[in-house]
Amino acid sequence: DIKGVFRASVNRMSVGLSGMAYEDKLQVLQLAFQTNPSAESNATFDTLVQAASEDEQLCHVITTALDAEPPHLHSGFCCHVADLCKSHGTGKGMLKRAFELYTMAANKDATCAKAMFEMGQICLMTSRCFDAIPCYERAVGATKDERLLTECYGGWAKALANQGEIEKALQIMERGAAETGSGERSPVRSAFWSSAYLMLVNYSGVRTRDDISQLHMAWGEWVEEMFGKHPRPVAANRERDRVLRIGYLSGDLYAHVVADCLEGVLMGHYKGNVHVTCYQVQAKTDEK
Repeated sequence: DIKGVFRASVNRMSVGLSGMAYEDKLQVLQLAFQTNPSAESNATFDTLVQAASEDEQLCHVITTALDAEPPHLHSGFCCHVADLCKSHGTGKGMLKRAFELYTMAANKDATCAKAMFEMGQICLMTSRCFDAIPCYERAVGATKDERLLTECYGGWAKALANQGEIEKALQIMERGAAETGSGERSPVRSAFWSSAYLMLVNYSGVRTRDDISQLHMAWGEWVEEMFGKHPRPVAANRERDRVLRIGYLSGDLYAHVVADCLEGVLMGHYKGNVHVTCYQVQAKTDEK
């Protein structure tokens, strides 16, 4: 029983970490990281991670045992356990434990951008935007993986925007698109960046109305390039007293500020000559 072996090590460690025999450390290391990965060794590693996420003392023993090993082994284990703790949510201080483990991984391994990114994500989740920014900045400097780099820039921009630093957030989005090659290096022509960028640019206190208009026009040209021109349909019935059919398309037609604002608009339509259809574009429902 692998878990039993770990717990036995914990019992032997009751007098303090310094009392742990070298053989115990070696056994933990051999169980955790096999030279040749296999289904059996992966199962062993998963069991190790699960056990460490459930027992804080056990996690401490293992991370201490790994402390003298190559940084990527130590940081890899810490990140796996932290991922599991984070998935448990905020109950029993799991989010705090996850943050501590990610911090341990980042401090041990200067190339562990995953840990730095996750530290930023937890800060963002807990409304600590000021603390999130340096985490994302460190992660950007530690990775060349395009997908992770894009997510790091995205979190960084969101943290800045949440603090009201709109222009800085826009500049980070532009930098992110340029460095990852996303959208031909333009946030306006990027599926990842365009929606948030064009929404945020409307709140810029620096850019002119003409600049903002040109950015939205550029996005329209990009969409036209991808999907072709769609001529505006002409109503078959052109009578002035005909029923006007209006459609509202949104991903926020639930307990959300967009739906709250839309209610007033819907109530203002005269039912005698207006027919309204609302389309919720994501599979999310609630009492609203």
